[in-house]
Amino acid sequence: FFILSICKNMQMKPRQSKALLSEAAKTVTDEDLNRFIILAEGMKGFDITGDLKKIICPVLVIGSKDDRVVGADASAKIISDLNPEYSPVLYMYEGYGHAAYDTAPDYKERIFRFLASE
Repeated sequence: FFILSICKNMQMKPRQSKALLSEAAKTVTDEDLNRFIILAEGMKGFDITGDLKKIICPVLVIGSKDDRVVGADASAKIISDLNPEYSPVLYMYEGYGHAAYDTAPDYKERIFRFLASE
């Protein structure tokens, strides 16, 4: 099921996704995998999208046009569900994947500028 979900989101064939997951798994420790399983189990059924309009402060949403996990549309969906009265800001990276916040060299500076502007 997990591989098929990734295939759907990534628009890849199951064999391609399996190869991608196999390659990624080479860098994952048992501890990493256990943490991921605990996190994934804890998130089952969790959906806060109906409550996003309740946020009453400015929000910065950072996404990636090249996100192959949830897709670029996920960030746009979050922005559209936030209260426009508080002027949510969307920034989309190009050339980075799902973890743009972890790989883009300027993400910390981008967040700092957002926080300093309020």
